[in-house]
Amino acid sequence: MTRLKVLSAVSALLATVAVASPVRADSAHGCPYPYACVYDEPDLRGSIVAKFRVVTSSTQSLVPPITGFSVFNTRNGDTVHIYYSLPSEPHGHWWGSACIGPNGWAGDHVQTLREIRIDSSPSC
Repeated sequence: MTRLKVLSAVSALLATVAVASPVRADSAHGCPYPYACVYDEPDLRGSIVAKFRVVTSSTQSLVPPITGFSVFNTRNGDTVHIYYSLPSEPHGHWWGSACIGPNGWAGDHVQTLREIRIDSSPSC
């Protein structure tokens, strides 16, 4: 009977811990939650050169733009849109864009990241 009480207590404790655990990322690759971080290397190994946190309806510029970059999205329910071009293109001439889902990342070693936008949509 005592063993059954102990097992019941342990089961109750585990159930409580599972419910109390956060459902969000705390940080990854040095990027704190709830930011989208820009790195100066295409593989998340470089230094963080910019952090964005605010959901916006328009893009936010990177000053200066960065060639050879990666972006990590620690947000759990928001997407991050990035806008990039070839390094020789002037500001405002986009070559492409990409959408990064919650807790995802993207990087490129040739393109120049120029602008970023955080959207409250949970999917791209």
